[in-house]
Amino acid sequence: MAARPLLAVDGDNLAHRAYHALPSSIKGGDGQPANMIVGFANMLIRAWEAEEPRTVFVAFDTLTVPTYRHELLPEYQSGRDFPRDLTDQLDRLPDLCGDHADAANERRRRRTVELHADDGTREAWTCS
Repeated sequence: MAARPLLAVDGDNLAHRAYHALPSSIKGGDGQPANMIVGFANMLIRAWEAEEPRTVFVAFDTLTVPTYRHELLPEYQSGRDFPRDLTDQLDRLPDLCGDHADAANERRRRRTVELHADDGTREAWTCS
């Protein structure tokens, strides 16, 4: 049986794809735009279900702290002005990833406990 893969995700790339793929008329419960959040979550879940990775890494750049790209090319992203609804949603995505990871780990933990409780003669194992 082959080892399950690691899934590395460029969070900014996925976020921008989601933002431009879905209409800004999608709103959250607070009335704020949520098109990026909905699209990002859907694409991340779809990738997770398709690849069945053992771990998912999602990386984000920052708009407020320069990266190595700025050191290599000071003009990097100069003059770019991101819409407020984009940056507001982008700021919420790392927490969304953390919440998703917490929920997935909790589901795994519950499955382990349930399987162990169903078969008290064997060691606990996780069906994931």
